Amino acid sequence: MNHNLTFRIFIAVSLFSFVVWILLPLIQMSWYAQPVLDITYYDGYGTLVELPSLIIWAIVLLKIVILIGLAFYIKYARLSFLIYTVTTLILVAFAGVRAQSSIESFMLDLSNLSDGIIVGLVYFSYYRDKFDV
Repeated sequence: MNHNLTFRIFIAVSLFSFVVWILLPLIQMSWYAQPVLDITYYDGYGTLVELPSLIIWAIVLLKIVILIGLAFYIKYARLSFLIYTVTTLILVAFAGVRAQSSIESFMLDLSNLSDGIIVGLVYFSYYRDKFDV
């Protein structure tokens, strides 16, 4: 299999699962009964870091742009992705109580696993040299 294709598949999985995770709360409104929706309303309850929705959407857009940069081996995308991943990991520790559906959890876990694989690939594999050009 083509090495570039393999790398880009991980990027596509991360991007797809992240975007689906972001959009699922809007879609699920028609899937679940009101009591379930009421429970998921408490997602983020007790957070220590309250981010305005504009900042949250900027973070979402930033991840999309960085992943596209990684797909084209843009040098600064590699460091940006590492900083983004570590920063969001730290922010999650202060995000309060999580109340998500199982499909939301699955999509977020899939995105996070893909992100970890991508970090490993861009720093500790054949792909590392592609970013030095």
